[in-house]
Amino acid sequence: MLNYLSSVRSRMTLSWQRLKLRFRENRRRYLLRFFWILVAGSLFMIVGVNLFPHPSNKPNTSLNTPNSFGDQGKMVQITKRLYNPESGTAQFDFQVNDDAKDNNNNSFIDFSKVNVDVTATHGGDQLSGTIIQTSTNTLTVQFSHLDKNFTSLEFDFKDKSVNVANVQAPKNVQDAKAHKGTSKEKENGPIIVNRDGVKIDQNLKKKNQKQLAINSYEQKIADQKQLIIDNQQAIKKYQLAIKDQQEKLQVLQNQPDFGQPETKQSQIQSQQDQINSIQINITSASQNIDSAKQTIQQYKDVQKQIESGTFKLLKPKQL
Repeated sequence: MLNYLSSVRSRMTLSWQRLKLRFRENRRRYLLRFFWILVAGSLFMIVGVNLFPHPSNKPNTSLNTPNSFGDQGKMVQITKRLYNPESGTAQFDFQVNDDAKDNNNNSFIDFSKVNVDVTATHGGDQLSGTIIQTSTNTLTVQFSHLDKNFTSLEFDFKDKSVNVANVQAPKNVQDAKAHKGTSKEKENGPIIVNRDGVKIDQNLKKKNQKQLAINSYEQKIADQKQLIIDNQQAIKKYQLAIKDQQEKLQVLQNQPDFGQPETKQSQIQSQQDQINSIQINITSASQNIDSAKQTIQQYKDVQKQIESGTFKLLKPKQL
């Protein structure tokens, strides 16, 4: 047994010595191979960083989600994200409202007091963008040469108008010191567009302000038409609900009162109140339809003014 172990040990020692000898004889060749492997790996990483898309660790801002900015309650939401990777043209539409309660999409925004800063990650060295007002409360940010492997774009809105609530006229030095530094602008997070958050449009081309403005009002008209359809469908459901309630009321009126006429009368009155409430909803929905039709006509009038050049918008501004 001892002889066998000794033999194995001798063989292992001999093999190790041969291995060391081979390495010494070919050391230069091995080192050169290792060097070229490192060089190839580094080149591959450099090429990969520049040619392949990069994942973004920032959350993508959802469409039509209001985001506050400034200190006066203004809200902005991104409504469209289009991109043509072949030409590098990109179009991002935004809607701005005075506050969260403005649901009519008819705010008048002084865009000369609204600044938009855009930060691009891997967007290309020759990226150029233009801010274009398209209606009283919408604007488009249009890009050229946006790299198809861009990671993300961050749109940061700032309200530069004066907030009177933050203006202080102190009576004395003590008041002045107390109010100092309390009127800073509210900091808000940017609207983020990741590469996977854009809609690919191979036919997307750059448009001038008139085209974008007309398209903006076409979208406003489409929204009002959808509002009409929603209210018409609601009226049909309300009418079915009234029919159901009337049938239930008729059955209830034919039921015996079982010696408690006041209970039966209370149930009848409750059913009648529900019918009256639904009829009020129908009237409200009809008014919504009439209002939407009037708004559509107003939007069409604005489109005509845009065509004739009498509807004034701010001149496009380069980022």
